[in-house]
Amino acid sequence: MLGAAEVARVWRLGRLPATHADVPAAGRQLTPWQVATVMRAGYEVSSARDNAVFNLLAALTTGFLAARGITARLRTHGTVGPFRDLKRGGRHIHHFVPGALIAFAAGGVGLARDPDRVDRWLVIPFGVGIGLVLDEAALLLEFEDVYWTEEGVLSVQIGFATIGLLAAVAYAVQVRGRGAPGTEADWLLAARAWSELDAMGGTRRHGPGATPGPPGD
Repeated sequence: MLGAAEVARVWRLGRLPATHADVPAAGRQLTPWQVATVMRAGYEVSSARDNAVFNLLAALTTGFLAARGITARLRTHGTVGPFRDLKRGGRHIHHFVPGALIAFAAGGVGLARDPDRVDRWLVIPFGVGIGLVLDEAALLLEFEDVYWTEEGVLSVQIGFATIGLLAAVAYAVQVRGRGAPGTEADWLLAARAWSELDAMGGTRRHGPGATPGPPGD
C-alpha cells in the first residue's frame, strides 16, 4: 500500500508543472520516456526524508527477497551467476555476515558525513544489508543452521513482519506530517520547488534566453 501511495504521490508531483516541456497535455498518451521524466521530476522535488523512507523500504524488501531467492537457487544449482556458497577454513560464511557489514558501513558513512541530514541514497545499502540479516534471523536466534528446517520459517515471518511494520510506520509518519500522502500539502511543496527552479532558470519553461518570472508565476 505504501509503495502504491508513494508512486502515485511522486507521479502527481512530477505532473504538477502543466507547462513543463516534457509533460504532454491532458488526454494524450505518455511515452515510456515521458513517464520516466515525470517520475524523475516528482522524485527530485520530494523531500529527502520521504525519499529516504521509501528507498529504505524498497531496499530492505529487495534485499530480503533476493537473498531468499538466491539461496533457494544455490541449494538446487550450486551457483547463481557470481553467487555461490562461501566457505573459509571449513566454515560456511552465511549471508548475514556481509549483510551486517554493509549495513554498518552505510550507517557509519551516513553518520560521519552529517548526522543531522537524511541521506536518501545511503539508506539503500543500509536496507539491503538489513534484509540480508533478517533472512537469517532464525539462525541468529537458534545459534544453529535451521534455514531449511521448520524452525527456519521464523526468518520469513520476521522478515515480512518487519517489512509490514516499516511500511505502516512510514505511512503513519507521512499522514501525521502532512495529512494523507498526495494531498494539498504535497502540491504546495512541489509548487514551491518548481517556482524556485524557475527562478534559477532550472527548467525549460521559459525557453533559451528568456527572463524567468517571479516565483509562483
